[in-house]
Amino acid sequence: MKTNKIKTAIYIRVASHNQQKRKSDDQEKQLRTFASSHGYTVDEKYIYREMGYSGILPVQERPQLRKVIEDARNNGFRVLMIRDISRLFRKTIPLLNFLEELNVLGVKVVTTMGGSFDMSIPQDRFVATLMTSMAEMELHQRQGSMEKVLIVNKKTNGRNSKKAN
Repeated sequence: MKTNKIKTAIYIRVASHNQQKRKSDDQEKQLRTFASSHGYTVDEKYIYREMGYSGILPVQERPQLRKVIEDARNNGFRVLMIRDISRLFRKTIPLLNFLEELNVLGVKVVTTMGGSFDMSIPQDRFVATLMTSMAEMELHQRQGSMEKVLIVNKKTNGRNSKKAN
């Protein structure tokens, strides 16, 4: 297989504090395997790890994502590789703005689960929008489930404390 000499960056985000190291290592291994099998060369200077940051936070509150933009502006790399689009954002508008900024800078975003996104192509913009909308919906569903668990726990704990009295 012909090796792609285009500088390629890797972005890894793990939101939960549980098992950050393992999840980060799993993402990196998956990204490196994908890069190798698709002819990309990962530039070791451009491996970004965002640990303990939610995908709903804006770029300004995510140091590694800010560094991605800074390095892209300085022509550090031409391809940003991620596991899936939700690793960047779990909100549609910030994701589209971020992808558009990378597009203007000449950076292509490639995912191991869903292909690449060229924001100058309407179909790619549509797919990115759809995938992020699904990630945003999943986040809201998860938050709703957690709220239900908290409510049930409060009710159960309330009954238990009444029994103890």
